[in-house]
Amino acid sequence: MKNINKEAFIEIQNIILEHDYREMSLLSKKMNYLYIKESAEMILENISKGKIIISTGFYEIIPKTIETDGPPGAFSIGNAITELGGEVIYLIESHTKDFIGKDQKTIIFPNTTKEESLKFAKNIIKDHEPSALISIERCGVTEKDRYLNISRQDISNYNAYIDVLFDLHKNTIGIGDGGNEIGMGNLYEYISSSDKYIDEPTISKAKHLIVTTVSNWGGWGLAASLSLLSNKNLLETTKEATDIMQDQLNLGAVDGANFKSELSVDGFDWETNKNILLKLHTLLSKYLSS
Repeated sequence: MKNINKEAFIEIQNIILEHDYREMSLLSKKMNYLYIKESAEMILENISKGKIIISTGFYEIIPKTIETDGPPGAFSIGNAITELGGEVIYLIESHTKDFIGKDQKTIIFPNTTKEESLKFAKNIIKDHEPSALISIERCGVTEKDRYLNISRQDISNYNAYIDVLFDLHKNTIGIGDGGNEIGMGNLYEYISSSDKYIDEPTISKAKHLIVTTVSNWGGWGLAASLSLLSNKNLLETTKEATDIMQDQLNLGAVDGANFKSELSVDGFDWETNKNILLKLHTLLSKYLSS
């Protein structure tokens, strides 16, 4: 791994926390100040030791489809890992399967009891021997054993117990933007004691947590961090990102903030999203060797 100035990773964290309307920056101050660097280092340390599983897909019960936040960020991470020679498997539920390309390896996690989910999770580890797990924009279970979206609606009937797999593995990353995603359980005590966040936050933990304004941006930030450490730009262009998002819309995804089928994520228009990606590219141009 290349030795990069620590300031570069702090810049990445600052970029993905711009437009911070949910006060995720306050949460970031409760974490190790180089959390995105540590996440990328963990991936690189394990990339040749086994498959890397990425889980994503957040189901919205009103439009009965998934959000535009999650899969695009997952693809950014997955493509970066693949370019570095790693093998990626996407772990999803049945209602997300059409949003993952047919050329990608997938595992469909059943929506069943916690006991049966634990058996399924153990079989994943036995059959696939993953070296690392990554969750991006995956709802995490609460202390009351249920799943809540950011509007406090109970979505348990649409959410599989993928958390149990993360409980079984030592190399895990969670990416979230609201307090109810896998990994945010790392900050449960702080989130649950503050009136700034969701009333009933998740207890689901990960070894490494990445907090961000939009989970897709966290995926871009992680891909940018992998780029810095490998001295190779692994981040998609704005044209590629636009094509990915348009494909998701064509398949039926919607903005999770307004449930509209448009080029936007969590209420942020596409220009705002592209500007985040462009800032990450500018940072890579600054730090990567020519």
